[in-house]
Amino acid sequence: MQSYSSVVSKTCSTAFAPKKLQAVVQKVADQKERSQNVIIYGLDEEPNELLQGKVEAVLSEVGEKPPVKDCCRVGVRRDNAIRPVKFSMRSQAHVTQVLM
Repeated sequence: MQSYSSVVSKTCSTAFAPKKLQAVVQKVADQKERSQNVIIYGLDEEPNELLQGKVEAVLSEVGEKPPVKDCCRVGVRRDNAIRPVKFSMRSQAHVTQVLM
């Protein structure tokens, strides 16, 4: 029969292995970053467009003016297709406010 401390030390060292901790921290960071993103579909695409201005105009049309951190088109440019716009906000609370 093993002692309690020997069992705990074996399982804890496996659970807290540096690679496992790093993977968990990375996953949490990715989830936090993704929770601050919003995607808009169907926003007209023009050459040399000021995308942040377009996003802010859409947000003001729905009565919201949260700060937009970053925005870009997603996907490969094609002649007959409009790419979606992904933009980031400073917090998940801002995203929730916009989507409600």
